[in-house]
Amino acid sequence: MDVESSNLQSNRQFKTLILTDLCDSVMLVERIGDTAAADLFRRLDTQVLQLLQRWNGRLIDRSDGMFLLFDAPVDGLGFALDYVDELDALGSELKLPLQARVGVHVGYVLSWHNSEEAVAAGAKSLEVEGLAKPMAARLMALARPGQILMSSAAESMMRSGQRELGDRGANLQWKSHGRWRFKGMPTGQEVFEVGRKGRAPLRMPAGSAKARRELPLWRRPVALVAEVAVVAVLAAVTWVLVRPESAIAFAERDWVVLTDVRNLSGDPLLDDGLEQALRISLEQSRYVNVLSDLKIRDSLQRMQQPDHIQLGKEVAAQLALRDGARAVLEPTVLEVNGRLRVSLDVIDPATLQTVYTVHSEGRGLDSVLASTDNVVAQLRSRLGEALADVRKASTPLPQVATSDLDALHAYAKGQMAYGKGDVASSLRYYDVALSIDPQFAMAYLGKMRSLAAQGRRDEAREVLEKARTLRERLSTRDALYMDAWGTELLTGSETAALGAWKTLAELYPDYHAPSVNQALAEFALGHYAAAEHAVSRVNVPQNGLRSAAYQLLGRVQLAQGKAGLALESLNEAVAQADGRPNRYLVDVFAATGDMDAANTVQQKLPADGPGAWLQGTALALDEGRASEAVRAASAASRKCTYSTSVCEFLTVLELTVHAAADSCVHPDRLRQTIQPLLLAASGAEADDRGQRVYFAAAAVYAAQRLGMGAQVRGDIEKLKGLAGQAADPRSAQLVALVEANDVRLSGDASEAARQLNRLVDGSELYQVHSVLAATYRDLRDNARVARELDWMWKNRGLAYAEYAGTSTLQPLNVRDSRQGPSDDGCQTTGPAAVTPGTIKAAASARRQ
Repeated sequence: MDVESSNLQSNRQFKTLILTDLCDSVMLVERIGDTAAADLFRRLDTQVLQLLQRWNGRLIDRSDGMFLLFDAPVDGLGFALDYVDELDALGSELKLPLQARVGVHVGYVLSWHNSEEAVAAGAKSLEVEGLAKPMAARLMALARPGQILMSSAAESMMRSGQRELGDRGANLQWKSHGRWRFKGMPTGQEVFEVGRKGRAPLRMPAGSAKARRELPLWRRPVALVAEVAVVAVLAAVTWVLVRPESAIAFAERDWVVLTDVRNLSGDPLLDDGLEQALRISLEQSRYVNVLSDLKIRDSLQRMQQPDHIQLGKEVAAQLALRDGARAVLEPTVLEVNGRLRVSLDVIDPATLQTVYTVHSEGRGLDSVLASTDNVVAQLRSRLGEALADVRKASTPLPQVATSDLDALHAYAKGQMAYGKGDVASSLRYYDVALSIDPQFAMAYLGKMRSLAAQGRRDEAREVLEKARTLRERLSTRDALYMDAWGTELLTGSETAALGAWKTLAELYPDYHAPSVNQALAEFALGHYAAAEHAVSRVNVPQNGLRSAAYQLLGRVQLAQGKAGLALESLNEAVAQADGRPNRYLVDVFAATGDMDAANTVQQKLPADGPGAWLQGTALALDEGRASEAVRAASAASRKCTYSTSVCEFLTVLELTVHAAADSCVHPDRLRQTIQPLLLAASGAEADDRGQRVYFAAAAVYAAQRLGMGAQVRGDIEKLKGLAGQAADPRSAQLVALVEANDVRLSGDASEAARQLNRLVDGSELYQVHSVLAATYRDLRDNARVARELDWMWKNRGLAYAEYAGTSTLQPLNVRDSRQGPSDDGCQTTGPAAVTPGTIKAAASARRQ
């Protein structure tokens, strides 16, 4: 490359180009005379210079019209609007017909400075050239007097920045004039007009030899229709024989970014309603994945973009490059000759070039969903998916979702609210959607998930049953998602639920929900390496709930003793969640002995919630504030206004906190906790049987730790029978632990040790080692006592992180990690805290 070419290449810049033409300027000069015209043009020049200073523009050329450049598209828009207004005001003042045609485009241009000799000879100081320049000139020539016309690329960028104009941007009107063919331009271009309300012409431009509108065939002469039909047949045959690959090399499971809908129809219902329809239709494909709304919002925040920014193709392209998406999809809906057209531009994010466009149209709002299905089918075929597979794997939107756009609009609002963590609002939106269309199966699934997130599992099961009656209105993936939830909510078996989520995750590896649920199930079952592997699969940039993935990863890492990695993961979860405090940081800091940091985080958590119930009481026990822990747990249990399952959890937690604090519990209170749980788990069709058996076993174990083992001995046989029915490994393991502990308390420590050691397989409950330490103490085997105490101290991360039974045994785990086991009976006050050094010294003495 020579020096001159190198300089040109270095001056290639992306600019906003504006060309103007003062209408009928020759006739104007003849009318008012040369002198008056010269004064008028000097006045105009002064006003233009002021406008250029206001809008940061540069004048490149000047004759009857002007050629101007702007760095920011919104500055170009501001100039064009003000220039038309200034001409109008000046014309009114002078009673002259002053109007201009204005053409606007955005694109790359090359610039270079002419030599001093050339400038002295009359040349411009700066030359600007590029394909964008003739495009702007064609638009200017097409415009009517007083009309501002722009390309679709300029419209997209300017419309998204309209708010930056403040008052000047208020009351603007935008209008599409359809697609036009321009002489010398390789492809057609959609032309838009912008102007202030009540002042812009908003009229279809008149065509010319250099610009003609692309009209549908039925509006062309019959002879031309016949000719085009012949060409179309030949083209179709050629396409079948030599069909090219799409310009974007799409691979199976690649990601795309869906921009905001360019809604030119004037109906706001089509904004998020159409976007949601496109998502539902696209997600029926296993070939393409759509970046979630939540992930897009997260990435925009990281790009330091305002929350209200319109997601046009330029911003979407930056987002795609950042998050590894292959293409940008820009949907448009507009009225064309009385018909609603839905189109989808496939855009290469690296070049912002439209690779191809697919579209479909019909009459009225009722046609939009069918057109959306048609557009997505075309797209999937163009991306590389076989048309037969598209037809086989797709269900029409009115059948798989809803035929009512109002219902789809409300559902879209519910999805957005749930993604933001506003579960209560999501429920309200889902209810609105269902009131409009009671057959909207996907809305039932959304409502069920929100209810489950609030712990309202009984209500969630009722909604699930309704959704199951509408199975034919779900896509294959969503039907399998519903089945997995059914396994979790209706069987009460953590193992069965794990299998369901694992299968769905394998079938749809880029569908993040089943992988997260699989990881959570593995975590609850003590399969920590498998849980870490599962959650790592969804810890990817495309995951909109990446904060939750980092949080779960940190908990799993802490359970495995990887405290440093856990801290990194949880800090990243906080960053991904806009700095909101994370209660699991309390676990990490406390497990590693940084009590100041643990308390700092704890104080930022809500006073009435899981952070107070679990982390707050565990931290208090760890620091020797046993009485405070008991008061807090008792208050939470007594004041419970939540769902049945949450209140059951709090009553059991109160008992385990009492046991950890060696604080007495009245026998009647014990019976009032255990008996309802046993009864609820005994029904022929008991819901959450595994969880209720675990809760009952935890309550019985707490009674053993409080020295009341004899009073609950009769419950153990009932627990064994229920554990067999539940087919839940964690509840079965805890029942076996309770049985072995009862054997020990009955005086047969050797048999208890044998039973307990059968439970040790790497996924055993933390309390297995606590009871083993007590058993070896009974056997006076000091070396093994020391070994178990040492294991408990080294696994303080697991003491805090263990998730079995919703962490009901966490208070005992934390207490025993410092003090070792005790079942000497309750006291009126809690024991003094024992330091790590005390435990290590005791363990060392026992080794001797």
